[in-house]
Amino acid sequence: MTVYENTNLDGLKKNSKILNECNYYSNLLVYHSTNNDFWIKCANVLDVNHKFKYLLAIRTYSISPEYFVMMYKSFNEIQRNRIMFNIVAGDIHDGEFSINDLVIGQDNFNTVEKRVNYTDKWMQKTLSILDRQKQEIPEIVMSGISDETLASSAKFANYNLCMMSEYIESPKKFEKNKNKMIAAAVVIRDSYDEAERVVDQIDQKHQKKWTIFGTEEQVIKKIKYLESIGVTDLMIRIHRNDDQYSLIHDLAKKNQGVI
Repeated sequence: MTVYENTNLDGLKKNSKILNECNYYSNLLVYHSTNNDFWIKCANVLDVNHKFKYLLAIRTYSISPEYFVMMYKSFNEIQRNRIMFNIVAGDIHDGEFSINDLVIGQDNFNTVEKRVNYTDKWMQKTLSILDRQKQEIPEIVMSGISDETLASSAKFANYNLCMMSEYIESPKKFEKNKNKMIAAAVVIRDSYDEAERVVDQIDQKHQKKWTIFGTEEQVIKKIKYLESIGVTDLMIRIHRNDDQYSLIHDLAKKNQGVI
């Protein structure tokens, strides 16, 4: 997951080399309406010799199923099977642009429940277009823990994504989903106490509950525990105040086939 890193074109190219060298499966690029579009950027920086996939976050109210399919098919002309999608109902954060003033009905998206319901219909239509046009279905990740989102994820997605703490609290809630992807920050140091000191410096203290920290061996042990309770995929992010997050890449590079 790309957070706090340089996401201009040069930054994405530099990060792509690291992702490929460490054999990561995908790289999540998040959505915000005031950011530049990552889908276009990925088309520019794509190295066809790399294997990892760009995981593009898409808020369903921001793009029609028809245009989504057009974009997807166009990217596949550059290289097939190099993008997958994190489909989200989405929030509208402070400072983002409103959508209700231009959308017919105007109140179609003003609650989470309405956006989740729309996302279910959006997925149905998008997949029907891809099927009708005999297009390959991309890998889909759907985020959320509501009953409605989990039901949509079970129907349409390859993966359900939630925070590590949410999964640990109720793993049985996700049983119907094909693959269980959890998001967690990782902090690695030479000792558990040193790693914990880094984590305790985080401004938002609640983030500690979805952070895996300790020595490299302790981090691997925690990842294997998560696997034992049903987690199939781990999405790793960094903390803003971790100036040694390259140790995460070292862990991934050294332990391929182990974790």
